[in-house]
Amino acid sequence: MFRGTGELKGLAIDYDSFKNVPFYKWKKINSLIHCLLITSDSENKRISDENHYDISIIFIDKSQKFFSPNVRTHRKVLEE
Repeated sequence: MFRGTGELKGLAIDYDSFKNVPFYKWKKINSLIHCLLITSDSENKRISDENHYDISIIFIDKSQKFFSPNVRTHRKVLEE
């Protein structure tokens, strides 16, 4: 499913697993390597949008996230 590459193009991160890391720190990491945060909490998307953190976030329903990684989640990440 994955191809080998010598270049890191980005990170897909389960934001909900890093509750103690605030958005402004992700902004700094995102400036070094493109990050896509995955969350099942719609409040996280709202906070990021309101504060103009310019970090890509995708919302995944908790029931779907429970079975991640899966083809549907992988597709959403690639589309973003």
